[in-house]
Amino acid sequence: MTLTSIRRSWMWAVGIVTIAAIISSACGGGGETSTEATPLPGSGPLKFVDNGWETNKVASAIMMYIVEKGYDTETEFVTPANQEEFQEMITDGRADVIMEAWGREYQKWYNITEQREFIGDRGAVYEDGHAGWFIPTAIVEANPGIEKVENLADFADVLGGQFISCPTAWPCANHNQIKLDTYGLSGAFTTVNPESYEALEQTLTDAGAAGEAIIGYFREPSYLLQSQDWTRIEEPPANQLCWARVNNFIDGKRDSIDEHCEYQKEDVITALYRGVYGTRAKMPPLFFKMTMGQEALMATVVHHNETAGTLEQAAIHFLTNNDAAWRGWVEADAATKIDAALAGS
Repeated sequence: MTLTSIRRSWMWAVGIVTIAAIISSACGGGGETSTEATPLPGSGPLKFVDNGWETNKVASAIMMYIVEKGYDTETEFVTPANQEEFQEMITDGRADVIMEAWGREYQKWYNITEQREFIGDRGAVYEDGHAGWFIPTAIVEANPGIEKVENLADFADVLGGQFISCPTAWPCANHNQIKLDTYGLSGAFTTVNPESYEALEQTLTDAGAAGEAIIGYFREPSYLLQSQDWTRIEEPPANQLCWARVNNFIDGKRDSIDEHCEYQKEDVITALYRGVYGTRAKMPPLFFKMTMGQEALMATVVHHNETAGTLEQAAIHFLTNNDAAWRGWVEADAATKIDAALAGS
């Protein structure tokens, strides 16, 4: 599905969410969707979630620059203690924007919160986000066949008998354990759950740089997988039936599960707290039009790492090198202000 077609399908969902929020506010609706339960922020900084992911940080910095320079609105990062708090923050107004929502991975929570009118889809930041299991390519070359999931048990000793999974609060921690069980690997590997995204990234980065044999979960696109040579483990191809069965098992609708498959690719979306719709009228259209694209965003992430620059410098780099793209997102007067800011940077 293309980004354009996804946007069209989201337009209906966003319209429903926005209209429902307006009706709830006007009628003094009760329960969780009332304005008392979710106060609408009208002033102060626009708050972006910093959940540790580097692509999310850089994408946020780009939009923060646009919002500050083009729309005269202050911005700030808010950092959740864990993924559970992130889910709460974007629904209760402590955060306004999450640039990378990864809707498939958080599908159950995302569907529930959208139905309750707390959040709404906006643009797709980039296409083809894809999680998976990875091994350093040098280890694959030295151990032919290790890249196939059906052979991993034979190489458990080579890989130290450990699988580096996600922090326990992430949905992928559950999926990875189900994968290990259904692939017949739980007896060969001990699961390690790092405390945070940063800890997960550092563990894999250090092992890759040292040429150590390791297997772990990570996501593409990322600077780690672009700057080092890693190989994706070959799993059964993703399909809707496989994931429906797995999700039904997680939801308690199946007593057992004997299959899993690779993570599905997805266009990574941005989500806004619903209060933004009611009090910051120019923000939803801006985020709806925004699409950075994986290639352009990753070029900025690589530049950010190689120059050891600030996030604001990363934003300036993106805007300078993708002039035609961002002009399509903003109003004419905002573009003039952004041009002036870039000229003075």
